[in-house]
Amino acid sequence: MHQKHPPVLHVVFILIAVGLAWVVLSTDLLWTVLRIPSPVALYYSYTEIFYVLVTAALVYVLVDRMLDRQSLIEQDLRESEHRLQLFIEHAPAALAMFDRQMRYLSVSNRWLQDYDLGGQNVIGRSHYEVFPEIPARWKILHQRGLEGEVLYSDDDRLQRSDGSLQRLRWEVRPWYANDGRVGGIVIFSEDITARKMTEAALLSSERKYRTLFEHSRDALMILVAPSWHCTASNQAALRLFQLPDSAALAAATPWALSPPMQPDGQGSEEKAHKMLAIALQEGAHHFEWLHSRPDGSTFSVEVQLTRMELSGEDAVLASVRDISARKALEKQLGEHRREMESLQKRQVAAQTAAAFAHELNQPLLAIATYNQASLMLLDSTNPDFSRIREAIEASERQALRAGHAIRELLDSLTISEFATDTFDINQEILDVLDIARREHELQFQTRLMLAPRLPPVKANRTHVQKVLLNLLHNGIEAMLEAGIPLPDLTVSVTTKRDEGLIQITLQDSGPGLSAEIQRRLFEPFYTTKSNGIGMGLSISRSLIQANGGQLWVDPHEGPGAVFHLTLPLAG
Repeated sequence: MHQKHPPVLHVVFILIAVGLAWVVLSTDLLWTVLRIPSPVALYYSYTEIFYVLVTAALVYVLVDRMLDRQSLIEQDLRESEHRLQLFIEHAPAALAMFDRQMRYLSVSNRWLQDYDLGGQNVIGRSHYEVFPEIPARWKILHQRGLEGEVLYSDDDRLQRSDGSLQRLRWEVRPWYANDGRVGGIVIFSEDITARKMTEAALLSSERKYRTLFEHSRDALMILVAPSWHCTASNQAALRLFQLPDSAALAAATPWALSPPMQPDGQGSEEKAHKMLAIALQEGAHHFEWLHSRPDGSTFSVEVQLTRMELSGEDAVLASVRDISARKALEKQLGEHRREMESLQKRQVAAQTAAAFAHELNQPLLAIATYNQASLMLLDSTNPDFSRIREAIEASERQALRAGHAIRELLDSLTISEFATDTFDINQEILDVLDIARREHELQFQTRLMLAPRLPPVKANRTHVQKVLLNLLHNGIEAMLEAGIPLPDLTVSVTTKRDEGLIQITLQDSGPGLSAEIQRRLFEPFYTTKSNGIGMGLSISRSLIQANGGQLWVDPHEGPGAVFHLTLPLAG
C-alpha cells in the first residue's frame, strides 16, 4: 500500500475553508444585526460564494491526488530497486554492478562465494581494492566497458594473491543512467576451474586409454547395436584379419569375418547374436570363436565382450586374441596323449594277450597231446578204447581248465565295485559333446532330440562319459574314412518309465555296418580299424552292463550306424 501525504495538509485546507466561510458568514451576520446591507452581499451573491467554496474543495482534491501520485511513484521506485537488489543478490550467476569509479553498487551472493569474499561488505569499495591482484590488462578492459563496449572471454585466468589460479568465463556490459550516459559496468563471471580440471583429467584419461587401445597386443573393436558393425578398431585388429584399413573392418560384421559354421555346428551369425545378447545382459562374456580371413583361412580366437554405452546406444568392446598357436599346441599334445593312450591300450592288450596265452598254453598243449594220442590209438590194429576214453576225458578236463582260466582273467579285468552318481543325462550329453570338441579336437555337427524334464539317472558318471566318447569317436572316424567332410550325428534321449530306464540313441551318417561286422562288433580284440585293438566296444558294453544297462547296435544294413544304450533311473 502507498503512503498518503502528511495529515497536516488536511488541517491546512480545512482551516482555509472554515476561515473563508467564517469571514463570509460573520460579515453577513454582522451587517444583518446592524440592519445594514452586507458589503460582501452587495458585492458578491451567495451563489458566487458557493462557487468559491466548491472551487476550493476541487483544488484540495487535485492537490491531494497529485501528492498521492507522487507518493506512489516514489514507492514503486523503492520497490523496484529492492527487487533489483534481491535479483542481483540471489542470482545463480556471479555478477557485480559498478559505478564509473569501479566502486561496488551491488553484488550477488554467488560472486562472494566464487571469490571467497564471504563476510565482507564490499558495497562502496573499489573493485581494485578488493582484488589488488587484478592484472593491468583487465583494468584496460574495464575502461573499454565504461566507454560502452561489450566484452567477453570463454576462458581466462586470474592468479590470486594466495597463489591459486582461477579459470574464469566472464562478460563485461555497460549500464546506462537516465541521461543516456554510461553509469558503470556490470561484470558476469563463472568459475570454471573445476570444470577445466575435469576436462583436462578426461582428456588425459582419453589419451592414456587411446594409447592403450592403439598399442594393445590384442585386437580391440567397438561394436554398436543393432547392426553390430565396427565403429572403432586398433592396428592389431587390422593385422589379425589382414585388412588394409579400418574402413574395411567397419564394413563387416563379426559373422561376416567368420566361416558359415562354428566348430560346434551352430551357424556363425546365429551364434554371434547369442553371444552379443549374453554380453549385453550380463555385462561381459568370454568364449572361443573361429574367424576367417579374406584368403579363406581360418584361425581360432579367444573373445572377451564387455558391455558399454556410446551416445545412448548399446555397444560392446570386443577384445580378440589369436590362440591358433595355442590350439595347435593343444592339438599336438592331444595327438600325443591319444597316441600314448593307444600305446597304453596296445600294451594292455599285449599284456592281456600274453596272460591269455600263458594261461591257455598248457591246457591247449595238453588237449593237442591227448587228441594226438587218441588218434594214434584209433589208427592201431586193435584200438584200446579204454585208453582212448581216458585221453578224451583228459582232453575234456584241459578244455574246462582253459575255460576257467579265461573266466578268471575276464573277472580280473572287470570293475566289480565303483561309485555311482545321480545326474541329469541331458546335461551330461551336452558336456560330453563339448569335451569331444574342446579336448579331443573333434569337428562335427549334431542334431539333438533330448526329452525335456527327464528324471535323473543313477550310474557312474565316468563310465557313462567314456562310453559316449567312445561311440562318438567311432562314428566320426567312420564318417571321415567315408569322405564325409563334416560328420553329422543325431543324439536322442527317450524314457521307458515302465521299465525304469532311459534310452540314448546315437546315429551317424557313415557307410553303416555289414551283418558280419554287427555280429562280431562287441567281441574282444575284433576291430575294423587299421590301428585299433578291438577292445573299445567290448569294454563299453561291460561298463554299461556293470551300471545296470545294455549297449547294442541296431541290426540293419545300409547307411548310418545306430547304437542304443540304456541306463537305470534314480530311485
